[in-house]
Amino acid sequence: MNQYLMYIGIGFGVLLVCLVIPGVKILAEAIFKGIVEFTTEMLKHKSTFIIWFIKTLASDHMRILQHATQARDTIDPTQRIRRKAMGYEDDDEDD
Repeated sequence: MNQYLMYIGIGFGVLLVCLVIPGVKILAEAIFKGIVEFTTEMLKHKSTFIIWFIKTLASDHMRILQHATQARDTIDPTQRIRRKAMGYEDDDEDD
């Protein structure tokens, strides 16, 4: 996540530098205007995004708990097939 924030910061810095360069200033102003308009629209519908964020966060935590409590074969049945194909399991084993 920090890597993405660093890239966003670098992009923001490049846009600020572009505001000084005369030929690129128009393009940088248009990009900043788009970013401001996008942020404004996001804030208009912030309750929807808060609900989405809470649902995503809860779903991610449930996935972590599922992976911590269930066997690998339950989560991904193809794992057993792969292990058999690679010779890690005997074919005559029954569940």
